[in-house]
Amino acid sequence: MSKSDAVIIGAGPSGLYLARELSKVMNVTIFEEDKMLGIPPHCTGLVNLDSLKPLSISPPHHKYL
Repeated sequence: MSKSDAVIIGAGPSGLYLARELSKVMNVTIFEEDKMLGIPPHCTGLVNLDSLKPLSISPPHHKYL
């Protein structure tokens, strides 16, 4: 792992957005407790999958979706 200028805890919508923006000017590391982004849905249940498109984030590919 390379040295990080910023560390973000949580890969929810806010964490991913912040990571994307900061990564334009620095090295960013995200720590997430779950194995897949968006699963379990309680973490992102308030965010529609369509809202990921403007952030250039691919929706998770999971058998439950």
